[in-house]
Amino acid sequence: MEWEAAALVLSVQPYGEGSTLVHLFSEEHGVSHGMVRGGGSRKQASLWQTGNLVMARWRARLVGQLGTVTAEPVQSMAAKLLDMPLQLAMVSSVCALADGALPQAEPHPELFMRMIRLLTLIGVAPEPPPLGAYLRWERELLSERGVRAES
Repeated sequence: MEWEAAALVLSVQPYGEGSTLVHLFSEEHGVSHGMVRGGGSRKQASLWQTGNLVMARWRARLVGQLGTVTAEPVQSMAAKLLDMPLQLAMVSSVCALADGALPQAEPHPELFMRMIRLLTLIGVAPEPPPLGAYLRWERELLSERGVRAES
């Protein structure tokens, strides 16, 4: 099994000596987990930052296995927001919520596109950060998972 697609980096964890485990969110494949060989190296550290958009290639022998991931950068969110702590916290929150709420290998194309738009807005918005857009996205995430808000 192999796929290549644009994906958002949702989370990164060290794995072994120099590898990392990453959770990616793509339009067609939903949340996917994979191991990045050498992902903990200085050379690759900037690529595997939460909120970054990458062109990822995921490979595994079988569908249910932990795949290996390689990627090329498309858009770096973390580097843009180093001097903006609230926006950086919003990006971290968006990624953590998506990582925790969405099941693995279940596509959510509309939510993926909304998330790209929100992260782009956070990255280009002047002060104050777009809290209204963030709250709308959070509500859409809950709605996508079947949680309805009471009016």
